[in-house]
Amino acid sequence: MRFATPLLVLVLIAAAVVMYLNAHSAKSALESVTNVAVDLREADATAAGFDSTQARRVLSALESLAAQPEQAASHVDDLQAIAARAADWARGAPVPSTELHAAVCLRSAADALRAYALRPSAAPLATARDKLAEARGALAGQVGRPGAIGGLEDQIENLDRAHQEQLQGLDEELGRQPTPSEP
Repeated sequence: MRFATPLLVLVLIAAAVVMYLNAHSAKSALESVTNVAVDLREADATAAGFDSTQARRVLSALESLAAQPEQAASHVDDLQAIAARAADWARGAPVPSTELHAAVCLRSAADALRAYALRPSAAPLATARDKLAEARGALAGQVGRPGAIGGLEDQIENLDRAHQEQLQGLDEELGRQPTPSEP
């Protein structure tokens, strides 16, 4: 019994040290994620201050277009401009933030509606509607992905949107060119 008490104290001290080291490691990892998220910025976008009033107008316009998706084909240039503006907002937004999340969601919704205009199907329309719901929540101050991890996910999604926009541009160009059988 005499040896059990000091042994128990030693085990408790060892457990406390392990817990402290794990907490320190987790904090260090979170700081690293935050630093990576801040550094992941789209090179082609110009940082712009987030304008919540304009973002709400964009949201309303995109929601109207999502409600009448057959109109998307006549608004491809507008959707491209909206996506570019949202990219600028994302570039200028703090990481993480509701502004960043809203900008990325608006950009994703505009790109999804643009994809729908090129090839109408249920998938891009559903994506647009989901992203618009997320954008509405973010503009109300709600973020489904809080903290550094959410900021990193937003930055990765934003970079993915930039890549998808380049591919969409190529698809649109190929779709606009006359085929060899056309005059």
